[in-house]
Amino acid sequence: MPPTCRSALGQLDERELDKTLDVGLKAAFWLASDSLPHLKKSRSGRILVTSSIIGNRRSIPGLVHHGVVKAGLNAFIRGAALELARTGITVNGVEPAGTRTTYHENLSAETLAQMAADVPVGRLADPFEIAQAFLYLASDAASYVTGQTIVVDGGTTLGSAKGLSKD
Repeated sequence: MPPTCRSALGQLDERELDKTLDVGLKAAFWLASDSLPHLKKSRSGRILVTSSIIGNRRSIPGLVHHGVVKAGLNAFIRGAALELARTGITVNGVEPAGTRTTYHENLSAETLAQMAADVPVGRLADPFEIAQAFLYLASDAASYVTGQTIVVDGGTTLGSAKGLSKD
């Protein structure tokens, strides 16, 4: 989530919170619910959710509302997976971090370098790398995986990259 969406606890207005919950959390319920008749016909349907390491494994000041949504999505993944397990539908998610998007196009090279320095592998992810986790979860190879998330974060959840050398 871009830093422009940051709101310190106590400064978040109700409209911004409602929008975050509607787009980030409620949409998962409605999309999954509306797709169930079609997924049940396939007997091997997949519900895939984009979560985040924020809220589940890390916190960032000013993004409490974002973290709440992503933690809620992980609860949705587990609960929906259990509820749908006997239908042949799996429910899984990916928890990315530090992924280079169009948002980053307007950032300075210095800012991007600072962001990459915080990631143990020393760079932001390419969206293709995140997509690979989704492709696996959508494939027959993941037919026995349900209620899980895959963390794709370049080691971010392992701890600080400060002091790491390239040697």
